Amino acid sequence: MKKVLLSLLAVVPLVSCTTASIPTINQLKVASKGHFSDAQLNYLSSDNYTDTTPYNGNMSVSKPLPINISWENLENKAYKIEIYHDQSCNDSSLITSYVVEGNAFDFYNPEFNKEYYVKVVSKENEKITAQSEAVSFKEIPAVPGPRNLFVDGVENFRDIGGWGKFVNNQYQTYMKQGMLYRSGRFNADSVEQVNVTITNNGLQEINNHLKIKTEIDLRRTSTNEVGALTNKSPLGDNVNYIQIPMAFGGKNILTFKGTLSNDSYQYDNPSAIKNFFEVLANENNYPINFHCSIGKDRTGCMAYLIEGLLGFSEKDMCRDYMFTNFADAGMCKISDINDRYGDTISKYENGNTINEKIYNYLNEVIGVSKDNLDKIINILKA
Repeated sequence: MKKVLLSLLAVVPLVSCTTASIPTINQLKVASKGHFSDAQLNYLSSDNYTDTTPYNGNMSVSKPLPINISWENLENKAYKIEIYHDQSCNDSSLITSYVVEGNAFDFYNPEFNKEYYVKVVSKENEKITAQSEAVSFKEIPAVPGPRNLFVDGVENFRDIGGWGKFVNNQYQTYMKQGMLYRSGRFNADSVEQVNVTITNNGLQEINNHLKIKTEIDLRRTSTNEVGALTNKSPLGDNVNYIQIPMAFGGKNILTFKGTLSNDSYQYDNPSAIKNFFEVLANENNYPINFHCSIGKDRTGCMAYLIEGLLGFSEKDMCRDYMFTNFADAGMCKISDINDRYGDTISKYENGNTINEKIYNYLNEVIGVSKDNLDKIINILKA
């Protein structure tokens, strides 16, 4: 497997980002040890994508490594870290910002192969008292893999759009980054009052950096798996909350209709899947997060269908499912894919590739219109 080293590019100071009369914060540095931890990198580099041993869903080791930003400390005060997508560093190019104490900050979740510009600002009463010149950086993964994210208080969070491949030594993603996220829950399951488990820092990352607009909750409502949620997202009033309850219970996720043990609700997973893809067909809903309880089975099935629709290789689709073993989410096995949706797709007769079979299955069996499928592809295709 081809390896490409992570790239962190410091550039000369950008005059447009500073004002001569304002004191300069010195020695702004950007450094990284790479996006993936050693354990993650070893798995992603291995030809055996079916084995994540010893990481088998029993510990939380899915967190990526951060970009470390440091600078010379003028005095003991708060600083504002500002991240931009353009070297002009003007308000329109501001991606996100963080207020920190001290002279160092760990920045998580940059998009792969995207140039960023960072500067540090000190303010008093909204007046700039000192600021750094800007430094640029770009993160390129060492091997193809997920853009796994750190959102405090949430397990198993990643961007489906981060996965890609190297073409002529250039990293190219299958689909756009920052559009469609998969994760575990944001609030506790099966409680009588809503208990939000994502932290305030996690909420800031969701709202100020990832800027998620829609949350799709695949958990069961009839059993209160949703933890007393009705029509409001734990992520805040600005996030559209959509419940699309799906059954699992060890059944075939694609085909199941009926009731489950201790639950009289009549589940219709094919109809739920159709509703899910109708949400994805509306470009006004993006960026979107979808999840079930721990982001493994129902979430994994939806991710598998989306990835197939967007042209992922079957190997990468399977490896994405297995990457959940780095989260505290219970053990994933390749046989789970086959039993719960993979065999149904692979045995479908209309299509020569896994990608064609998924497109045709969604259209002909699930009932998603070709118009909506094509819209989703056009919205998400890199």
